[in-house]
Amino acid sequence: MNTFDEIAERYQQALEENLRFIPGGVEYYYENRAKLARKIVNQQKSIESILDFGGGIGLAIPHLHQQFPHAQISIYDSSAESVSRAVQQHPSTHPLLLDQLSKRRFDLIFVAGVIHHVPLDMRKEILMVLRDSLAPEGTICIFELNPLNPVTRRLVACCPFDEDANLISRRRLGTLINEIDGLAVITGGYTVFLPPVLKLLRPIEKILRWLPLGAQYYLGVTSTKT
Repeated sequence: MNTFDEIAERYQQALEENLRFIPGGVEYYYENRAKLARKIVNQQKSIESILDFGGGIGLAIPHLHQQFPHAQISIYDSSAESVSRAVQQHPSTHPLLLDQLSKRRFDLIFVAGVIHHVPLDMRKEILMVLRDSLAPEGTICIFELNPLNPVTRRLVACCPFDEDANLISRRRLGTLINEIDGLAVITGGYTVFLPPVLKLLRPIEKILRWLPLGAQYYLGVTSTKT
């Protein structure tokens, strides 16, 4: 059984416990990512279709709806139990299997906290699946945990569903993406710098995105295929 099938029922509770040091907890965790995705794809760009790749129990979906109110959201996750819960909670979401992704094209592919769970020898393959599912002028937004941040490393070590985690740096992931024909990194930065007691200072995070000490980082990726 998939590890996330086993913990799907208690995933949010476990995540809330693990993210108690993150400003705003789980809600901020996903809201921040969705807002950054909106900025990456440009406020003026129309997004009609979104794939939440590795979307788990669908915690990002309401935030994606808020940022992209006219988009149809589909979800894929290797954990069937997690996807089932996501669709129960968000009935308008379309569940997809891995072999169905190549038959669709998405304006935005949202990949949050997924790559560090993918075995090293499968990462290029997964990135190529994302490339083949991307619309010609679409964007892949990838959010990952920053291994340069000691708090992040500690949280991963204590997290019950991160036993298989193998963190990857922003530089290494960017290099891996740029090695794949048809994909190119167009932007990136670091995020989640402040503890909960300093949440009123969150606006300054946007000027710190160059600093490699944030708990997470993000990459905006586009298709180079014509």
